[in-house]
Amino acid sequence: MSIPTSDPTVRQLFNTDVHYQVPPYQRRYVWNEETQWMPLWEDIVSLAEKRLVEPRSSTEETHFLGTLVLRRLDHLPTEPELVEVIDGQQRLTTLQLLLGAAAKTFAGRSERHARLLQPFVRNNPDYTSGNKDHRFKVWPSRYDREAFRSTMDSGVQHDSAEASQIAKAHRFFQGETETWLDQAQTEDDLDRKCDALFDVLTQRLQVVTIAVTGEDVANAIFETLNARGTPLQAWDLVKNHMYERSGPDPDFEEWFDDELLKFDEDWWQHESGAGRNRRSNVDLYVNHFLVLRRKKEVKGRTSRDVHRAFGEYLSEPADDGEKSVKSVGTDFSRLGDTYEEVMLTARTDKHGQFLHHWRVEGHGVLAPVILWLWSSGVPDQQLNRAVRALDSYFGRRLVCQSSSKDYRELSIGLLNELDSKGADNAGDATVKYLKKRAADVDTLQWPDNAELRSVLTERPVYGKLTSARVQMVLEAVERQMRIDADGHSDSPLVPDGLSIEHVMPQKWEAHWPRPKGGTAEETARQRRHRLMHTIGNLTLVSPKLNSALRNAAWKTKRGTLKEHSKLYISDDVNDHAKQWNEAAIIERSHRMVDLLIRVWPGPDAI
Repeated sequence: MSIPTSDPTVRQLFNTDVHYQVPPYQRRYVWNEETQWMPLWEDIVSLAEKRLVEPRSSTEETHFLGTLVLRRLDHLPTEPELVEVIDGQQRLTTLQLLLGAAAKTFAGRSERHARLLQPFVRNNPDYTSGNKDHRFKVWPSRYDREAFRSTMDSGVQHDSAEASQIAKAHRFFQGETETWLDQAQTEDDLDRKCDALFDVLTQRLQVVTIAVTGEDVANAIFETLNARGTPLQAWDLVKNHMYERSGPDPDFEEWFDDELLKFDEDWWQHESGAGRNRRSNVDLYVNHFLVLRRKKEVKGRTSRDVHRAFGEYLSEPADDGEKSVKSVGTDFSRLGDTYEEVMLTARTDKHGQFLHHWRVEGHGVLAPVILWLWSSGVPDQQLNRAVRALDSYFGRRLVCQSSSKDYRELSIGLLNELDSKGADNAGDATVKYLKKRAADVDTLQWPDNAELRSVLTERPVYGKLTSARVQMVLEAVERQMRIDADGHSDSPLVPDGLSIEHVMPQKWEAHWPRPKGGTAEETARQRRHRLMHTIGNLTLVSPKLNSALRNAAWKTKRGTLKEHSKLYISDDVNDHAKQWNEAAIIERSHRMVDLLIRVWPGPDAI
């Protein structure tokens, strides 16, 4: 198969009546000053200044911008030529913002150059009577269109589009072109600089274009090119897939805007994780959606793997007939609202404590189960029972430092069980399933009270669990203390901004007595260092203590805790110990376990 290519300049790209359309599935405009705009501008200035100094020797120099993949579309004779941008929308949009900014700058300094540049940023008005937006040479993805329209019409504007990357790029290039031209000393110098800048912008910026036909070829090149550098998100590929499979539906684009463009907004695009494991909220959700609907794990973790699984799901027959893009997309959108709700639910809201625990524990594989429970019309009593069971099971396993390696299989099994038993029995089914799996599989045990007590009184949690998880456990203790004190079961608010504090400091040697005792297996010093990081020696304070007071002797530390913490969990330290040693730590650990048993009731108490 031969695919035609060419290497046009900006003049050849834009000096005809043409309308480059970016499909709705493409990502928003994301180029920025540090990585793209400034390097591009510095290259432009370098070429322009060479032309000023050595016009003859520099006439053949160009700046290569990259590759564009384009597909020509059918259009009416009274329309500009319509071209779909399969790949390269970032650089095409940047070129138009650059040319638009330069035209604004020329308008105040050289009307001749402003008129010369105008055909590069506007189509002939006679071609735009049927669609006013055809006046633009480039028409970006839907998310950016309002900002692009406002920016290209008004230049440096002050409306809601001002904060967009579109407007920022225009302001950057307008500011840089103004600064460079205004360095001219005379009118002749200014005219020469305008000539040089116009020449570089129209003749010295070059791309390679690949002209394709047909969906499959376009999509294959789209994926291949974007595999370089920053890869496409799974969501980018899924959007592309749905858009290309939409068929001849006149209402599709309006539906697409209403149901799917929200996933390009800031919260959905926010990334978490580290390094190669960074994922946006929408990419995480795509995976959870597929697990929920297919009841099986997505094979592989790359964007292409998720995209392939989504295509397979779309092609699978539905219970009531063949799936359509709209039916799947509407379901995806509805469940997306639910996912955003559970991810943003405040701790003070209904089930907020459970969702807070789940988010801190980081068991993302449980998300499909939570989506099922929150979206299936489960009666309140059954939902409360399911939530209590899940909170207990995963909370107890967390503090007992149990392995999470089988949680994906557990989650998918529970999804199948919930589907089988139905919403009206969801709570009972959850409890029964977790108890059965705990009894059948050694690595999925549900810790009972005895194991919980044994682990928390003897085994360190600080340094073994992340700080966020340790803090979550301590806050759960504080909350339960408040509930017990008030005598009701509401969700008392635990203050924000708390930090973990060791009652017996980690640097105890200077002000605390040496430990006594010890065994053949463990010296007294080893025992102290082990118990020091158990739950009984940990509390919460706000604000953080001064480092000198943090390591002070017990008499001083005790008073400081009372002064700096108005929490029940710290009052407990002061109320029960005139001296603080290993025995006091163990005793307090037992009291805290008693409270956690009420936070997370055992499997037979749900």
